[in-house]
Amino acid sequence: MRRSHQNRHFAKKGSKYAFPSMLLCSSKSILKVSLFLLTVVFVIRQSRKRDLLISKSEQQQRRASIGMTLSSNLRLQHHDELPLLKYQSLSIAFKHAEVIALYFAASWCSMSTPVSDKIESCFGPDTEIAKERVLNIEKVKSDESSSFKKKDLAIVYVSSDSNVEEQMEYSRSNWIDVPFDSLERSNLKRHFRVCAKIEIDKLHINRKAEIPSLIIIDSLTHKTLTMNGKSDVLSRGRSALDYWIQLKDELRASEDEEISIT
Repeated sequence: MRRSHQNRHFAKKGSKYAFPSMLLCSSKSILKVSLFLLTVVFVIRQSRKRDLLISKSEQQQRRASIGMTLSSNLRLQHHDELPLLKYQSLSIAFKHAEVIALYFAASWCSMSTPVSDKIESCFGPDTEIAKERVLNIEKVKSDESSSFKKKDLAIVYVSSDSNVEEQMEYSRSNWIDVPFDSLERSNLKRHFRVCAKIEIDKLHINRKAEIPSLIIIDSLTHKTLTMNGKSDVLSRGRSALDYWIQLKDELRASEDEEISIT
């Protein structure tokens, strides 16, 4: 009887300490599970954030790609509407240069001489800038590969000389001459309303500018970047080319923005 009584006594005494111990173990287990669950939730959230960022990046890239495609397609649609596309004498310049400098001048015109000399000193064939950035038609003809690098500038001479001999003598080796006997020479003067005073009646032009004039055109849009190329060359020298390229970039950016809006 004593032994059974003692056993019951110890059982009661053991249960008094066993329950808190079990509770403590249970609390630790719950804490571990909670920490594990929190870790899993954190990892899932981070993964979702990463997926969202990737998704946004992909969407932006896709939109940019669609915008570029749309821009290219719209430009192709309006390709036939480019105002200077019909002038075959400008085709090489448009194909192989970013900006075109149309130079209206004449060998007999005393005001043309300082401008021609300045163009020669800045962009003549022997200058470093010309070797890298100015189109030389002879090199284009000798290099028939499709990898020919597009130049920044092409100079096109639209002469008001008295005859073809004067034109050939006055032109420079890296200028592209509009053929003297071509109707394009007169039509370009009519298009831009630029000519010598003695040509006004013959061409029936309401003249906008006299010679010498240097008109800078974007090869992609055929739009006029500036009518004041002559002043740019005389005041800025070789840096005039950088200024024209800047005007070209600004024009094309605005064109792309208009296309994306439409």
